[in-house]
Amino acid sequence: MTPRNLIRQPLPENELATLLAGCPPIPLLPPASDPVWKMAAQKPLVRRWLPDLQAQAEKELSEPLPVLTDELYRMFQINGHRLPFERVYFERRRRLARAVIMTLFYPNDKIWWESALAKWRDVFAEVSWALTAHVTELSGKDPDNIDLFAAETANLMGELQNLFSDRAPAAFTSAIFERLRHMHDLYLTDESRVRWAKMTHNWNAVCHQGVLGSALALEDDPAKLASLTARVAENLACFLDGFTPDGGCTEGPGYWVYGFGWFCALNEQLEKRTRGRLSLMEGDPLVEKIAHFGRRLTLEGEQIINFSDNHQHGTVSPVFVEYLGRRLGQLENTQLAGSLFHSLAEKAPDMHAQRFDVFLMTRLFLAAPAEDRAPVLNQESYFYPNLGIWISHGTDQRGVRWTCAVKGGNNEEHHNHNDCGSFILQLNQTVFIAELGAPEYVREFFSDPRYQFLAARSYGHSVPLINSCEQAAGKEYAARVESARFGADEDCIELELAGSYPKEAACRSARRSLTIARGAAFAATLRDEFEVGGDNRIEVALMTFIKPHQEQDGYVLEAEGRRLHVRGNAANTCPRARVPAAIPSHLQPEYLSPGVEKHFYSNHQGVKTPLYRLIFEPIVPGKTCGTEILFSLE
Repeated sequence: MTPRNLIRQPLPENELATLLAGCPPIPLLPPASDPVWKMAAQKPLVRRWLPDLQAQAEKELSEPLPVLTDELYRMFQINGHRLPFERVYFERRRRLARAVIMTLFYPNDKIWWESALAKWRDVFAEVSWALTAHVTELSGKDPDNIDLFAAETANLMGELQNLFSDRAPAAFTSAIFERLRHMHDLYLTDESRVRWAKMTHNWNAVCHQGVLGSALALEDDPAKLASLTARVAENLACFLDGFTPDGGCTEGPGYWVYGFGWFCALNEQLEKRTRGRLSLMEGDPLVEKIAHFGRRLTLEGEQIINFSDNHQHGTVSPVFVEYLGRRLGQLENTQLAGSLFHSLAEKAPDMHAQRFDVFLMTRLFLAAPAEDRAPVLNQESYFYPNLGIWISHGTDQRGVRWTCAVKGGNNEEHHNHNDCGSFILQLNQTVFIAELGAPEYVREFFSDPRYQFLAARSYGHSVPLINSCEQAAGKEYAARVESARFGADEDCIELELAGSYPKEAACRSARRSLTIARGAAFAATLRDEFEVGGDNRIEVALMTFIKPHQEQDGYVLEAEGRRLHVRGNAANTCPRARVPAAIPSHLQPEYLSPGVEKHFYSNHQGVKTPLYRLIFEPIVPGKTCGTEILFSLE
């Protein structure tokens, strides 16, 4: 039987109810009594991780969960800081996850079940499951707020009930059902609680998964479930509309994993509950294109191409891409999953990573291969014409591997940065020219002052500064890709960036090209050609986290025992010769030299990290001028 795609081929609610009446709840995860958990504990990856995991869980056996105090709930409303609350919020869920995994692996040890149940009760009892950054009440609490994490917690409650249905106390089970059904009723009756329902980004999929996923886990009323399913399928069409026709995600690979990952989790739940009769992805060519996005933006060394609000360090989920490979028959995703599992098997887990929770660990341990195999990973050069992202991969004759990614697009994308023309350069496992990605999330970053943050403004990207003007925010401020090609001798992209700048820049043309030669040693050339009025002041910046060494004609970036020379063409380009008279005061860089600004960037975890802005300028500025920057590797 071929599943019916409920998004592309809707069913009337009465027909849905009839179908669902014959499909009582069926757990997506095996119950705790299933021997599959004991088998999972013997897998190589799990055997490597289990001692540290168990040692940490044993420390927490008799400890209460850290407390979400009234002060923590109020903090975001007082000063706009999220991390103090969120560190405790996610740690509570991580500790619950560790106790749950120990219960699954050692089902006869009563002490683990008692620990898991106590922590489960504690998380359930939180007055508000939403993050305080998503709550408007001064208290920071709103029991009826359905945000991303209230939705995730709802799914967590449904899955824990499925896992431990034969052990959970009846009164506690009833309380869970009551609270989840209240959320389902809010979704169906109170539009003010679900403003995300028609959005075209990750909120849509994540929140819908929590709402419908928890109902698919537990709800036995076919009419109620049919109403939820029909509404969710209709709204998920908006989520898919947020992707470009070529399958690109303007939110970047991190949020692709998050939004599309939960979309796929919900699809798996729906297909399981309906015994393969209904689907959210069956036969959809756009879904098949979207499914390749994450692997194409994966870098070596557990890093990603982190345009917009993405973190440089991290990977796509092996469980997620393994599902895509299996469900959609995509060999490339299956191979990527094998490579990611292999990497995980070689190292100890970061048990304090934000998402080291029940959802991640249960699926990770079930999906991990029974034996470790050498990874097979083929990275392909690729261009997304609608998204405007060009990705070049290659290996020089000395065995040095490169990935270079250039971004076109516009300056009103999801999680937008003003970054048209910016690029990333990785050699082997080191990112030499970097994107800042997501800074620490504070209230102001998601409001009017967003483009005062170095991470979001074009000053913090590897793009030109034209007549002291940065790029402007707005959909009308966009790059135009003139050509994008991959060849036997070289790869090259050419863009027109003038449309990314406001009229104050007096920029008639700003043509940028980046060319990578396929030869004996890695070499690349970045050319910018300008037609400008005004003061004819041009700066071309490069962003790096590697402290540079200055040379007469440029800089050296050293890592992995190799030196990347970044030089201006002596005919037309030199490092900036003098410190500018004026610079936005809140940026306040230090100057290692006139051409090197040192900034301190507050990353997503709130840690201040040194960041270097390398600046070149035309030797002879004029209404028509240009720069040429040469990259060569020793």
